[in-house]
Amino acid sequence: MTTGEMLELTKRLNSILGILSEGWKLRRLLSLKADMEEAYGINLLTAGKFKYSEPALYQLHNTIEQEVNRLGVKSVRMG
Repeated sequence: MTTGEMLELTKRLNSILGILSEGWKLRRLLSLKADMEEAYGINLLTAGKFKYSEPALYQLHNTIEQEVNRLGVKSVRMG
C-alpha cells in the first residue's frame, strides 16, 4: 500500500464518518470495507499478516469494523 492509497482511504473514511444518516453511513462503511478487502486481499485467512506487514491498513480496517459494530451490525472480526 502506498502513502497515497492510505490517504485516499482515510479521506473516504472521514467523509463517511461525517454522514448524519446512520443507515447511509452503514452502507458506505460496508462498501469501503468490501473495497479494501477486495483490493488488498484481506480475508479471514490473511488478516493476521496485515497486523504486522501493513499495520496502518490493519488499523484502518479495524476502525471501520468498530464503527460498523457501533452502528449495530456485528461483522466478522479479522486478526
